[in-house]
Amino acid sequence: MKKIIITIPILLLFFAGCKKDLVEVPFSQFTKLNTPALIDGAAVGIYGAVDNASISFFHQLALFPMVEVGHRYSSFGSNAEGLGNRDFYRYIYNGNTPAIAQTWQGLYLMVNRANEVIEAAQTYIEDSAVAVPLIAEARCLRGWAYFTLTQLYGPVPLQIKATKSSSDRENIYLSRSPVAAVYAQIVEDLTYASGNYTNGALTPPRLPRTRPTANLGRVTSGTAIALLGKVYLTMAGLPLNDPNGYKNAIATFATLVTARASYSTGLLPRYSEVFRSTNEMNTEILFALRCFANTGANGLISGTYFPNTLGPFASQVDFDASGNTSNYGLRWDILRLFDRTDVRTRSGVGFAYADMRAASRIAATGLQDSLFYDTVTNFQYRRRSVPTFVVSANGRYGIGYTKYIADQPRVATSVRGFQNDWIVLRFSDVLLSHAEALNEDGQTSAAIPFLNEVRQRSGAAPIALTTTQLPLKQIIREERMRELVGEYTSIFDIRRWGTLEIEMANLRSDQYTNADQTVPVFEPKFYLYPIPISQIQANPNLLPQNPGWN
Repeated sequence: MKKIIITIPILLLFFAGCKKDLVEVPFSQFTKLNTPALIDGAAVGIYGAVDNASISFFHQLALFPMVEVGHRYSSFGSNAEGLGNRDFYRYIYNGNTPAIAQTWQGLYLMVNRANEVIEAAQTYIEDSAVAVPLIAEARCLRGWAYFTLTQLYGPVPLQIKATKSSSDRENIYLSRSPVAAVYAQIVEDLTYASGNYTNGALTPPRLPRTRPTANLGRVTSGTAIALLGKVYLTMAGLPLNDPNGYKNAIATFATLVTARASYSTGLLPRYSEVFRSTNEMNTEILFALRCFANTGANGLISGTYFPNTLGPFASQVDFDASGNTSNYGLRWDILRLFDRTDVRTRSGVGFAYADMRAASRIAATGLQDSLFYDTVTNFQYRRRSVPTFVVSANGRYGIGYTKYIADQPRVATSVRGFQNDWIVLRFSDVLLSHAEALNEDGQTSAAIPFLNEVRQRSGAAPIALTTTQLPLKQIIREERMRELVGEYTSIFDIRRWGTLEIEMANLRSDQYTNADQTVPVFEPKFYLYPIPISQIQANPNLLPQNPGWN
């Protein structure tokens, strides 16, 4: 059972004409919230802001390519040129790309819903034991939304109160706040969400440390602590270069890492078990946005199609006659980063897969055929018919993400009929982030054990305790790619490290569907995405477009 879904009436009021696209300012997101039950239901509704039908597959076709496509190991091959080939270095020109607007809209919808919940809880719930956890939940989600927005777009409008009517022009037409101001608000929100009612040692946390089964997926105090640590780590890099960032990150992560059992989190013994759709919201997952396939009265599917877009070409479950469904993949040479004994080459990324279609079953044995990726031809083959049958004739789709495998039957026939959740933050990310902060702070010997926890769980050889700071920096960066690739971290890491020019210098033409396509050249503007043109046109107070995108 995925979770109990609380249905709440939502009143979406938008402005006429071009103002309807100004999604950071819709007012009256919910019907009047004046009881604890309604406010609690509205808090659940915050999560749905980034999976709303009006923002069309936000996290899979919008945010995913923005933060996971465009590094040296990504592959832009696709059976739909407008999807997988959206590498954002050649296809974004002026902010008109739909994914740019969809991502902005979804995250600001989350901000607005959070603002509604915060103000309603403050106004209508007198019992602080009821109100405070709801406020903390909304502030945690608002903090994450702004953390994502500022990493993508830089300075953004900072809206921290709900817009009640179309006459509230001061809150509707906000200008972009400096990045430092946005991060200050993020820290304030997440500090509140991760703390206690008072400063007393025995008082309960504002957010629960665990959730009952019916509420799995709602954030916890561990979620807020982990997010706050990642915010401090990011602040230590570009563009802020906060001199206190690493020390703040260390202190924050230590709270969670040293007391992991009390927060009911930690690494699972087996890496492959983390991603199974039958094992979702396990103890390693600190934050995930739930995806549950269903067939409602209106015929809509509320699941995910990660297995279709991120699995290997021709391996999916009867999506079409040929099963050609892959949109995003990885260059085969990412495998060079892994030890031969590393299980993540099978359960995270890899070049061999089970062919999931019914037609692939071998009659004589009852077993399913397999696919493998040929690193010389860049094509995928069915193993039982090598070399006569080439699955991908115009190739270079790359190897797939096995962490997003379809391990349950798809609901109905919809592309969105899979159960796989969108995992935002895992405990392994906390360990690697903690190790990075320690190493950057000069505490290299203290960093290595946390790195080795992640490596040894995957079957990789431990890093020697005698390793020094500079080589460990590179090892940690590569480890993040090994462990977290495809989990909405890659481009954010590259940006904060300031290594985008190096990444782009390592792009190759065979990462594209057509091998003769021109490899894009680095420009400083690529450190930020453009503000959506629709937002600039609708809001007269927005600052000029990000540099280089005019």
